[in-house]
Amino acid sequence: MSGGFRWRLLQGGSLSVVKLTAGLIKIKIIATLLGVDGVGYLSLMLQFYNALIAAISMTLSTGVINLGRPHVASGRMQDAGAIVGTAIFIVCTNAVVLFVIFLASQAEIRSTIFDNGFGAIVLWPLVAAAFLAALASVWWESITFAIDRFDLYVWSNIAATVWDAVVFVVAIWLFGLQGAVFAACLSAAGLFASFACFVGRTPVGGQIVANLSWRRENVQPLLSYAALMLSTTVLGSFALLSARASIVAHAGGATANGLLQVVTALSAYLSPFIMNGVWGHLHPKAAAQGDTPEMRLELSRTLETCARLAASGCVTVVITAPILIPLAYTSKFLGAHVYLGAYFAGDIAFLLASAFAAYLLAIGAKRAYWIGYSGYHLLLLGGVLLFAGDYGAWAYVGSHVVVATLAALAAAAFAVWNKQLTSATLLRIGGWWLAGASVCAIAAFEVNAGISGIASLVLGALVAGYGGYPFARTALARLSWK
Repeated sequence: MSGGFRWRLLQGGSLSVVKLTAGLIKIKIIATLLGVDGVGYLSLMLQFYNALIAAISMTLSTGVINLGRPHVASGRMQDAGAIVGTAIFIVCTNAVVLFVIFLASQAEIRSTIFDNGFGAIVLWPLVAAAFLAALASVWWESITFAIDRFDLYVWSNIAATVWDAVVFVVAIWLFGLQGAVFAACLSAAGLFASFACFVGRTPVGGQIVANLSWRRENVQPLLSYAALMLSTTVLGSFALLSARASIVAHAGGATANGLLQVVTALSAYLSPFIMNGVWGHLHPKAAAQGDTPEMRLELSRTLETCARLAASGCVTVVITAPILIPLAYTSKFLGAHVYLGAYFAGDIAFLLASAFAAYLLAIGAKRAYWIGYSGYHLLLLGGVLLFAGDYGAWAYVGSHVVVATLAALAAAAFAVWNKQLTSATLLRIGGWWLAGASVCAIAAFEVNAGISGIASLVLGALVAGYGGYPFARTALARLSWK
């Protein structure tokens, strides 16, 4: 695999590190300032804010990238500008409608969603903040992928992440929860300005902005992508929420769910290290070229590298869990260690299936993407509902392993049937998958049997070291002064 893709993976990983570090620092300081009740209200407010962003943006950025990237690649800047301009018009229309609805139903929103817990705090700036954040995503963030400048996406987000942490801490320190409302506005403005400064100054980005326009014929294709992304997001969120609620109801209440949360959170921390780079590398290229022989070769190389990195990453998390869990949480959460090895054995398959799903979305295979995404979440929910009463949190872990494995096998079969991957490529991918999953399974057996973890530690070090070596070499080469 080329060093260029490995470097993009490292760039995506660096962004994840910044976001994770800034988020931990931010929440620790805010928790000290607001206390338990204040953090509870803040969490509710941010959930409402994120829902507003989703409603205004309609996840149009995916459609902008897929529809606009071919125009950029062929030099048709007027057509690319029309895609972005039409998406901006939709976002502005959504924001106006939502703002009117918000003003007309403020009392109901306060009583129904917030249970009148915010008193006299002014909430309408959240709509303005959501509009700026949605505009930054649909306008500038989309352009970074449309012009294939993942480096600008990374730097813009790093600057915005640091700014977000600073303004939230300062505003809450000065004005409490009301400060958090205005901090959301400042944070969204910082995100917009960061993207505009980095992207707007590029020659190609500037040409797209200079050609912004509205075209009616672009509305339906954009809305079709919006419907796809919104439907999968809502269905996935519903399935995961219902599955976790079933664990709480049948398996020891909040304790089982709390331990499971540690496992899924560690998985969520690892995933962006891999998937950010995959999206940044694969999406612009596949959107521009389509499912061509050249792009299928790039897909093969990408998935091989993903398999290598997923195996080494998952194994690293599993063998360092006794240190990692108390560091991220406290020693009280070490009980989660019993689930970790098995869950991450399935996570390797899940990451591979996710990488292939990114390719399907980029080439416009919307039906296959929807079936794969929805199928995973519905089968996971079905497994939990069937077995949570007898097996507790293990029902969630086991369902994840089985369904993720089925998803990866289905993706492999689909790719072979459509001649997107060769048997030789699948064997190399499968080798890394088997190596990583085996170490995770050995670690799970050791922990649950109460025996020494020396075997998984030695084997895990070999897999992680050999798998991560090319990425370390790429990082050293890029950072070298030579």
